[in-house]
Amino acid sequence: MNEFRGTRLLIADNPKSKIQNPKYHDMLTVKIKRLPHNPDLPLPQKMSEHSSGFDLMAALGEPISIAPGETAFVPTGIALSIPP
Repeated sequence: MNEFRGTRLLIADNPKSKIQNPKYHDMLTVKIKRLPHNPDLPLPQKMSEHSSGFDLMAALGEPISIAPGETAFVPTGIALSIPP
């Protein structure tokens, strides 16, 4: 199980991998579970230093197009547990 805590990425399997960010005090812990159908898909990650969130990868075998205003279900290969 992996966790995202605020802007810190915490890998639960390796407690030494914690990245500390003292700028934030009240962090929200989001647990992430890789689903078995696509175990090699990268975990969500910040794509630049000033990103305000994490980017997800689509767990698809081929590219899809989503038109402006259109909605679609796109599998991510992960399950999130976000506390209330």
